[in-house]
Amino acid sequence: MKVYIYTDYNTKDDNFESSRLRKNYKGLLEMQNMVYTIQNSTSFYNIAQYFTINDQTLLELIEKKKDVSNVISVLFNEGEIASALFYKIKEGVYQISKPALDIVNMYDYVICPSNKAKEFLIKEGVKNRIFVLNPGVKFSKFNLENSSIKDIFYRLMGFNKDSLLCTSLIREDDTNAIERLMAISRNFPNIKFIVLAKVYNKKLYKKTFKKLKKNWKNIYYLPIFEEDVYNSLLYNSDMFISVNSYYSNTIEIMESMVSNTQIFALNGSVFEDIVIDKVNGYVYQDITSLIQGIKDYLNNNLPSLKEEAKQYANQFSILTYGRELIKIYDAIEEVKKND
Repeated sequence: MKVYIYTDYNTKDDNFESSRLRKNYKGLLEMQNMVYTIQNSTSFYNIAQYFTINDQTLLELIEKKKDVSNVISVLFNEGEIASALFYKIKEGVYQISKPALDIVNMYDYVICPSNKAKEFLIKEGVKNRIFVLNPGVKFSKFNLENSSIKDIFYRLMGFNKDSLLCTSLIREDDTNAIERLMAISRNFPNIKFIVLAKVYNKKLYKKTFKKLKKNWKNIYYLPIFEEDVYNSLLYNSDMFISVNSYYSNTIEIMESMVSNTQIFALNGSVFEDIVIDKVNGYVYQDITSLIQGIKDYLNNNLPSLKEEAKQYANQFSILTYGRELIKIYDAIEEVKKND
């Protein structure tokens, strides 16, 4: 069996999340001694692995190679407007677009991050076979205790090392999530809130950034940056907060758990079998409750679940992830043999 890993993407439309996902797939296949290629036109392969709805056009899917199983991984990259399944239909309301759904249904198989994500996809109208594979985490990237890059983020931002950091990842079109984070930050003036976002719409980004800069001194709205800086940020963050208007942050949450970071989330922004309330993080129905939860946590009235989250994430090492991915590919090949 030989796998084609799609890497010929438009760098304008691709960014941090799907870049890491592609690298993870290549790395874990190498760890499993699985033969793969990144050359599409000249190589023979059994399985073609894609990562966003923009990796192939409908025409390319219609004309796909015979005897090749096309697989797409979805709901891992929702922080990227250009490749996300969710799109904004009105303020605070997101849904899967019909064109995106049509493209997903043109693939032979789908990989998603959790059982709840699978249920959601079926409910939305995904008709092909869906496999569940939690995003694997390369633990060594976030074990920075003795690393020279441990304090890169502090140096880059000019922050004191005693600064309390809280990280979020929010698309620049999700203005409701920005408003929610502003409401949270108002209650915690001593915390530095780091909001990561890939810039697709420069006008919207500048408008959002200007609003944040003008109104709140403790929110830093930053374009997503180099991997070493990102790893340093997660390593030094005390909290990760998810307040998005759609299911998101799948990869970032797993990486935050490995980084020993406390997770707080708004219901509907995360899949409930990835952030499990009171098991590996705290999930709230509204912002008022979430704010109170953070206050209780900072006042030691709410127990830290950092260690529990780390143990949960430890189940999904890149090695385990690789073995499970090979099982999925083997199952796909078995179906092909029996057809």
